[in-house]
Amino acid sequence: MRDEIIEDVKNFYEQYLYLKDIYLAYMDSSLAEKYSDLGKEFFIMATSALVESYMMILARMFDEDGKSIKVSELINKCKSNKDVFTNPDEVFVFLTDEGRKLKKDKDLSNAVEVIRHRRNRYLAHNDKEYFSHSKPTDKAIFDNDRLPSYEIWLLINWIKELLEKILEELKVDAGEMKPKYSRELAKLLPVIEQHQINPI
Repeated sequence: MRDEIIEDVKNFYEQYLYLKDIYLAYMDSSLAEKYSDLGKEFFIMATSALVESYMMILARMFDEDGKSIKVSELINKCKSNKDVFTNPDEVFVFLTDEGRKLKKDKDLSNAVEVIRHRRNRYLAHNDKEYFSHSKPTDKAIFDNDRLPSYEIWLLINWIKELLEKILEELKVDAGEMKPKYSRELAKLLPVIEQHQINPI
């Protein structure tokens, strides 16, 4: 069972790294769209595609379509097999607390709920009216299913901390698994570098 859990967690961690790459690429593409005159039309399209991509990854992790293991199922699987961990009781408490946090923290629970709700709706995931820092339009006011950008990176950070703690308690070195995107768009478009932030 230990090997099976390690494999599950590693698979989730690879998804997290890909998610982080896509989200940071989205942020840089958004900056290029806003601050650079070069390739503006391309970056408008790229930004929308990147939003679509990271939203679908999050949907696979958190929605309840029954087609793949979800984060909540991973937590329960680890709790049910706590003896495979170095500090089983500590891990059990940690996982219980994180599971509660996912349900009770206003920002995390809203992010998960919106992802689940919107996954199969006709509204596109890349609709900036719903996935942006801007104030909602009259149309959006009547749809409470908005997902502020900061809730997305809070959710991604929550995933990271959860997986890294599990890997640490399994004595698994995740060092060989690394993100691939290192904000190199700023090398092509230096104008965006001063605006870059790294929230995750």
